[in-house]
Amino acid sequence: MSQTEKITVDQERKTLINTLNNAGIDYTIEEDAIMINAIPKREPSMYHPITISEFQQKDTTIRIEKLFSYSTLTIKTPDKEYRVPLGREGHVLILYTNTYLKIIFYNLERPPMPEFQKQEIEKVTRFLSEGGVKFEVTDYRIWIEGTPMYVDSYRIIIRQGDDDIEFRRYTADTTLVHRKGNINRHLCYLRTVTAHYAYPYLILTLYNFY
Repeated sequence: MSQTEKITVDQERKTLINTLNNAGIDYTIEEDAIMINAIPKREPSMYHPITISEFQQKDTTIRIEKLFSYSTLTIKTPDKEYRVPLGREGHVLILYTNTYLKIIFYNLERPPMPEFQKQEIEKVTRFLSEGGVKFEVTDYRIWIEGTPMYVDSYRIIIRQGDDDIEFRRYTADTTLVHRKGNINRHLCYLRTVTAHYAYPYLILTLYNFY
């Protein structure tokens, strides 16, 4: 297996590489890492609960937002913005110096999504569709665009038009809530759904299938 083939086995890496290519970012592949020559322009600083850092490559800004164990990489070119979610806990490491940014992946090969998880993602998308919520699905993530109303380690609330979408994570239950006017809908006891917010998206991740 060539180095290029190895790095594209994992869907997350493949998505990142495709995005870098589309955005015109110069990068190299080194074993299990992607190295981008870029200069830090904003050091990580704590914005509770989001840590933000930015890098510059020519006229393009690369921004990394980290919320708990999740990261999102945003590429801003003069013409377009690209966003890539990065990593579940323990599966991505982001390093940088004053000349480069390096993204290292682990556990590249994953087995297919099991049937119970396919059913769960179908249940979530059906719940959102029935409520008229706009969203997109990419592989094992559901993207819901909206304005953040509240974010902490247990609850995330966003607003999309006249709709409020809330994700609640407690010890005994994980629940998705949709509110519109006087109508409140709940989807409870989600087994393998977690969430984080990376502006302007609430990202629901199906995380426990490898």
